[in-house]
Amino acid sequence: MKRADIKIGFACNNHCRFCVQGRKRENLRAKSADEVKKEIARASNDCQEIVFTGGEPTIHPDFLDLVKYAKAKGFQKIQIQTNGRMFAYLDFCRQTIAAGANEFSPALHGHIAQLHDFLTSVPGSFDQTVQGIKNLKSLGQAIITNTVITKSNYRHLPEIARLLVNLGVDQYQFAFVHALGNAADNFESVVPRMVLTEPFVKKGLDIGIKAGKKVMTEAIPYCFMRGYEEYIAEKIIPATKIFDFGKVDEDFTSTRQKEGKKKGVDCKKCDFYKVCEGPWREYPEKFGWSEFKPRTLTREKGGGDDFISKIDNIFESLIKENGLSRRKKTIKKILEIIFSGFKDLNEGPKIEFSFSFAEKKAQSGLSFFAHPHYLWQEYAFKDNIRNIFYLFKNIYATEQMEKVLTLSYLAEGKLVSTFGLDWINGQKYPRLKIFFERPTAGKSLLPGAQIKKICGLLGVKQNDLGDSSRQISVFGIDFFPGKRIGKKIYSQKSQLEIEKALLEEVGKKSPNSRNFLTDILSSKKGATFVHLQRLSGNKNPAADKIYKIYDYAHTSHRKNLLAAEEEIKNFLRHSKSRELWQKISRWKSFCQNNKLRACPVSVAFDGKQIWAYYYCQFAK
Repeated sequence: MKRADIKIGFACNNHCRFCVQGRKRENLRAKSADEVKKEIARASNDCQEIVFTGGEPTIHPDFLDLVKYAKAKGFQKIQIQTNGRMFAYLDFCRQTIAAGANEFSPALHGHIAQLHDFLTSVPGSFDQTVQGIKNLKSLGQAIITNTVITKSNYRHLPEIARLLVNLGVDQYQFAFVHALGNAADNFESVVPRMVLTEPFVKKGLDIGIKAGKKVMTEAIPYCFMRGYEEYIAEKIIPATKIFDFGKVDEDFTSTRQKEGKKKGVDCKKCDFYKVCEGPWREYPEKFGWSEFKPRTLTREKGGGDDFISKIDNIFESLIKENGLSRRKKTIKKILEIIFSGFKDLNEGPKIEFSFSFAEKKAQSGLSFFAHPHYLWQEYAFKDNIRNIFYLFKNIYATEQMEKVLTLSYLAEGKLVSTFGLDWINGQKYPRLKIFFERPTAGKSLLPGAQIKKICGLLGVKQNDLGDSSRQISVFGIDFFPGKRIGKKIYSQKSQLEIEKALLEEVGKKSPNSRNFLTDILSSKKGATFVHLQRLSGNKNPAADKIYKIYDYAHTSHRKNLLAAEEEIKNFLRHSKSRELWQKISRWKSFCQNNKLRACPVSVAFDGKQIWAYYYCQFAK
C-alpha cells in the first residue's frame, strides 16, 4: 500500500512550542480547493491511502469538500492528522465521517490540561482534544494518537499512556521531537536527552501492550529500544508521497533516511545498522554521538539490561524483607530514574547497599547508593537527581538541592557526586543524600578549591573544619522530609588518629570499640580509614562514625576479597551482630542466585551501631 500525504495549509489553531512547521503558517498561504483536488487526483494514480495534514487541516474552509473528493477518487483509507480540537463538536465529527474520513490521528501531548495546554500554547486545547477523541470513539471511528516527546512531558509518558488506554484509542505513538521550526527555536527547553527518555518510553509502551493496544515509537533508534524492537514505527510506515507547497516528494521514505536522519561512525558496528535509520540529524549535531551505543546481539545476553533486571530482582527481595511493600511503587520509580542513563557494564561498583545493626537487632529498611561515574553519562546526573527529588513534590529542600547540583563537577570536568537513599520501615518518606567525592571514593581527597565552594554554598565556615579541611575525601548533604538539611564531612585519617578518636570519643559509648580496633583497624593492605563528622556549627564536632573502606582494585582479587569478608564476619560476631551477618548472608545468596557478585565496600562503627556496605557486580 502506498500513501499520499497532502499538506493543505499551514494555518493552525494551536501554536505548539515544538511545531516543525515553524513560521510557515505566516509565510505560506493555504492551498485553494482546486490546487488540492489536482493533487488528490494525481495521488490516486498510484496511492491507495491518503492523509490530510498541515498545519491543521480541519480549519481549511474547504476541508469537508476535499474529504468528499478524496472519497470519490476511490481512496481506501482517508486519515485526518489533526490536533483534534474541531472534533470536540459532535456535528463536525458526523459531517467529516459522512464526507468519507475513516481514520483519525489526533495529537495529545499531556495527561493533564496544564501540560498539554502549555505545549500547545492554547488554554482549553486539552479539554477539546480529549472531547474530540471521545466523540469520535462514540461514533465507532479508528483512533491513532500521536504524542511528541519533549523535555516537558517525557517523564509523564506512562500517565499519558494510561489516559489514552482509558479513552479507548486503538493505537498510540510516541514520536521523538524533531528539532525544526519552533522546536529549533526552543531547542534548550524542548529537546530532552534521548537516553533520559528511554525508561519512560518503555513504561508507556508497556501500559498499552498490557491493555492489548497497538503501540509504536517514531524517531527513536534501536540502541534505545532494546527489547522493544517490534514497536519501532519506521519498520511499518508505508511508502509515502508528500504533496508539499510547490514540490512533490515521490519517495519520502528515502528522503527521510538520507536527508532527515543520520548515523554516526560507530553505528556501523551495530547489528541493527541496516534497519535502523538513526536519530533526526539535528539531534547529534547539537549533542554529539556519546549516547548512541552499537548493539551486538551475541553479547547482549548477560549485558546491561540483564544486570538491571537482576538488580531489580534484588530490590524486590529487599523491599519485601524490610517491610517496604507500601513504598514499592515509589522505590521502583526511583530505580527507573537511576538507570535511565545506564552506561552498560564496566568495571567498578554501580549500586551499593548498606546493612546496619543497632540495639540488638538489624535495622529494617533499605539503604543504597548510586555511583553516577559508573552508572550514568555525565549529562544525565543532574536531571536524574532532580527527577528523584521531584517525585516527592515539595517535601525536600529542592532549592538547596539545585544549588548543590551546581557543584557536581571539579574544575577539570570530573563528576564528583553520588546519590544515596535511606528508607526505614514505618517512615513515610526516605532520607535523600548527595555526596561530593572523587570517582575513586575514599582514596582521593577533594581539592581545596572545591571544598571552599561547597563550604560557601552550605554556609559552613572553613576554619571550623580544623585540620580536617586538608584531609576531606567526601562532603555529604542529607535531605530530610520537612526541608531539613544535615551536613557532614568524611576525612581520611591515619590508623593512630583513628585509634585516638575511637578511644577518646566513640569508646566512651561502648566497649565494643576495642573489638573494632582489633578486627577492623588492624593494618591491612588495600584499605583506607575515614572519620565522619557531622557539622553542627561547633568548632570541634564530635566524631560520629569510623569507616574502614576497602579498595575495590584490591578486593576484586578473590584472595583479598575472602580476607576482607572474613574480617567483617569476625567483627560482626564479636560485636554480637549475628543477626546482621545472617541478613547479609541471605542477601549474598540472592545475589549469587542471580549471578551477581556481592563485594564488600566498607564497614563503619559509632559505638552503638554497626554498618556493612556491599555492592553488586555482574559475575563475568
